[in-house]
Amino acid sequence: MLLTAQALRRFRRTESLYVQLYAYNPKRDGTGAANLVAQAEILRGGVVLGTAAPEPMEQGQGPVPHVSRIKLQRFEPGDYELRVTVTDRNANALAGRSVAFTVE
Repeated sequence: MLLTAQALRRFRRTESLYVQLYAYNPKRDGTGAANLVAQAEILRGGVVLGTAAPEPMEQGQGPVPHVSRIKLQRFEPGDYELRVTVTDRNANALAGRSVAFTVE
């Protein structure tokens, strides 16, 4: 029997949405440093409602972690999309993911 689980992505307006991601295999420069930037956007019905300032990601070996916090108090109840893009400036490349969530 295969069981699947999916996180409930329902938040109150008084809460914050925390985003945790990892960048794998970033291109490193001659000194071994990665140059990664993460940026989040909130969309509703395909329309961008807000874009966060680009945030530099921490340096380190292995997967590069990043955590962002998005306050939800300005968003009306309804369904939204979170889109996060990571830019690897050393590789001149980007990767992105989207996930739906609901504000109650």
